[in-house]
Amino acid sequence: MSQSKLNQLRASLSKSNIDGIIVPRTDEHQSEYISAHAQRVAWLTGFTGSAGTVIVLKENALIFVDGRYTLQAKEQVDETQYEVIELAKTSVNKWLEKNLPADTRLGYDPQLHTRAAVKTLSKTCTASRSTIVPVTPNPIDPLWSDRPQQPL
Repeated sequence: MSQSKLNQLRASLSKSNIDGIIVPRTDEHQSEYISAHAQRVAWLTGFTGSAGTVIVLKENALIFVDGRYTLQAKEQVDETQYEVIELAKTSVNKWLEKNLPADTRLGYDPQLHTRAAVKTLSKTCTASRSTIVPVTPNPIDPLWSDRPQQPL
């Protein structure tokens, strides 16, 4: 199932001339506790922990989790599709600095990132000779056919 979702997301990104996307487990309010409507990481990967970030690129997909969720992520996420990375060992930005291919257009949903996070991601991408690109609407949303309603 996750392979199909991953393939759909990659196809959607390709149509938009985006090489990858970063998906944090948050909502537009930067809430710790998010509604089912905002559970994009869970929909895409199966991971239901309260902290995680997914990066999907053309050639690989990763989920970054903190130490509390390492075992849970390995149980819930298909490791043939996603590499599970413990944040204490490698941060998202450090991984991007070392591994993001040059000339990558990395998409992000501006509703899900703080201004400071975007600034840091921009610096990281620039150091990798790549670009961070705002993507609206979030490319997961049109693919998520059984998405729960947004709470009132």
